[in-house]
Amino acid sequence: MWLIIGITVLILIVLVLAYLLRPIYRPTCLNLRDVHVVITGGSSGIGKELAKQLLNEHQAHLAPDNNERLLCLSVDVSGTYSNIQKAIEQACQYHGNRPVSILINNAGIFYAKTFDETTPDDFEQMGK
Repeated sequence: MWLIIGITVLILIVLVLAYLLRPIYRPTCLNLRDVHVVITGGSSGIGKELAKQLLNEHQAHLAPDNNERLLCLSVDVSGTYSNIQKAIEQACQYHGNRPVSILINNAGIFYAKTFDETTPDDFEQMGK
């Protein structure tokens, strides 16, 4: 009985100390001022909001040598690899031939069908 109470008190002490000391262990935010960020699926939804946040916070200055901070490319990422490669090369050239620092792979396909309405072709398209 006393052993269980002692262990419980010890656990509570550890939890209280961890709570009180949490600011010491809080990781610092990365400075994204001079990075080259590529967001797939950035035309809507989560990708669009991520792009807005990066630009609004002034943490991601995506083209430091230019007044333009954002390059928008329309690329079908479910298409051929050469289309994607050309788009990445174009983005790197736009940003002074700097390589991509951060890739946020957010592109996805949305199907508004139930499982039993989904055809094998739909599944194949989702897997591409």
